[in-house]
Amino acid sequence: MKIYSAHYDIWLLAVLTTFLFVGLVAGFELVQSNILAGVLLFSIIVVITFVFLVLGVPCEYYLDDEHLRIRSGLQFRSISYTDIKAAEPAQTVLPQPAWSLKRVDIVLDSGIYQISPAKREDFLSDINSRLTSLNNGQSDL
Repeated sequence: MKIYSAHYDIWLLAVLTTFLFVGLVAGFELVQSNILAGVLLFSIIVVITFVFLVLGVPCEYYLDDEHLRIRSGLQFRSISYTDIKAAEPAQTVLPQPAWSLKRVDIVLDSGIYQISPAKREDFLSDINSRLTSLNNGQSDL
C-alpha cells in the first residue's frame, strides 16, 4: 500500500487562521458590550473551526491493490480502480477533500472526485500505472 499525504496551500491555511483569529478577537470585544452576542459569535467560530478540523485533518490518500482510499478527517471513501475512468491533473476551487488548488481529478462514471496529493506527479504515475495494468488484464499491481 502506498500512502500520499495531502498538499496544503500555505495561503489557504493563512486565510483559515486569520478567520479564526479575527472571529475570536471580535467575539472577545463583543463580549465587553453584549455578552450574549459575544458568546454566540465565539461559539460559532469554535464550531466552524471544529468542523473544518474534524472533516479535513488528516487528509491522506492510499493506493492499495484494488482501491484508492481517501481519508479526510473522519470521512473515509474507497473507490475501486475498476470504477476509475481516468486520473488527471486539475486546478479548481470546488469543495473537495483537498487542501490545495493543485489537484487531481479522479474521473468516475458518476462524476469527478478531486484530491490534492502532495507529490501529485508521483501519485498520477502510480495510479495511472495501476489503471493501465488493470485495463491490460494484469493482476500484479
